[in-house]
Amino acid sequence: SCTMAQLRDMSRTLQDLITSENRARISVCPPPSTLRLQEQEQVLNLSIKEATAKVVMSQRLGSSLRRKVSETETQLLALHEAKLAAISGNDFSSAKELKAEMKAVYLERDRLEALAKRLHSLSSGSSQELAGMKEQRQQLRQELEQREAQHESRLKENAVKYVELLEGRLHSCGCSGLERIWEADLEVCHLFLRGLQLRTPSCSEADIEDLPSAHVGLPIPPCTKEEEDCAMLTALGGRWCPEANLQNSEFTKKL
Repeated sequence: SCTMAQLRDMSRTLQDLITSENRARISVCPPPSTLRLQEQEQVLNLSIKEATAKVVMSQRLGSSLRRKVSETETQLLALHEAKLAAISGNDFSSAKELKAEMKAVYLERDRLEALAKRLHSLSSGSSQELAGMKEQRQQLRQELEQREAQHESRLKENAVKYVELLEGRLHSCGCSGLERIWEADLEVCHLFLRGLQLRTPSCSEADIEDLPSAHVGLPIPPCTKEEEDCAMLTALGGRWCPEANLQNSEFTKKL
């Protein structure tokens, strides 16, 4: 049995441990401000992935357009030589047909060059936007790492102080049952501190490499002129349909 004095001592000891500020502050969950920064980082990482995909797609489309412009130049040269040969052979009917065909190829070349120019403009804007988002992510990551380090430091400090309080009260309570409970609590605290010491920095999505440049050179399946325009505008955030007027499209408005 315990005397009244021992019961009062145990009551005070229990009260000290239960109301300990250091014990109450041992929380693995980060503070709300850190959680908000983590959410912002996740949203920003998703935006960076989308912007990176847009830049890569614009590079692929730009390469495709340049190749097609080169092909039209080659075709024009061949048509011009064929027209000269027809004229020198007095085959004016064929020369007239070749001239009409050259006119159509010139129009196609001009269309492709105009698209390439607008694509380059949008691609430059997307690249600048992507660079800005990456810089913002870097600043956010630095602030987040700083807050996480501060939180971990406070966790260690509070855990150590609570361990000291437990060790100071452990053998003075005079109750074997409470001693076993506090010994278990003390062991948990030691394991928690050991876990903090062994903890390695978490790898965020910011550490993941962007889409490899090798993807830029992936083969592009053949498609119609309208499908190419549609893909180009969609990839860069615009909207296109076959009956739309390019001058009034969302693609043009972005310029």
